[in-house]
Amino acid sequence: MKFSKVANICKKSKCIYLYNYITSTATQWLGNGSAMYRLDGMPYLTPDELLALWSIPEKNWLDYGRTEKDMPSNINFIDNAGIPIKKHSLSVGWKGESFQLFEDTTGIYAINEIYLAPFTDNLDYIEYHRQPNQGGGFLLGVAVGLGLQAVIAPSMIIRDSDFTEPPPPGRRWVRFCG
Repeated sequence: MKFSKVANICKKSKCIYLYNYITSTATQWLGNGSAMYRLDGMPYLTPDELLALWSIPEKNWLDYGRTEKDMPSNINFIDNAGIPIKKHSLSVGWKGESFQLFEDTTGIYAINEIYLAPFTDNLDYIEYHRQPNQGGGFLLGVAVGLGLQAVIAPSMIIRDSDFTEPPPPGRRWVRFCG
């Protein structure tokens, strides 16, 4: 995983969520509220230390939302605990952003490609999982090898049968919204 790409995500959104995960091996997770990434092999950092590390001038620090707390208990952070999910070969553009499509038996999910960018150098070793959380929701779990490295909230969920089931012979998937 490329730390610089995670930093770019936080800098673009001007949000830093830093989560402390204390187990037998202490780890921190860094995110922007829509995605969280495991910081393996890094010293413990504070949000202010991250801003300094990213060379953000101190006069601009107030522009950033900064939160540091313990890991949320409603999210499943167990390695490969979720249901495998299929990554489609296509992506779609919407409102100037690009979204990668994923599918399982319950629907199609669109994940903003910016959140997948930290893993572009590990594509051969990536597995995707539908990580359930309390309350019936889920996140996309990104595992490199056997270890969970990120959890990402879907940007869009499509459960309309017109999109999740193949179209009848001679028809195409076309839908216009007004």
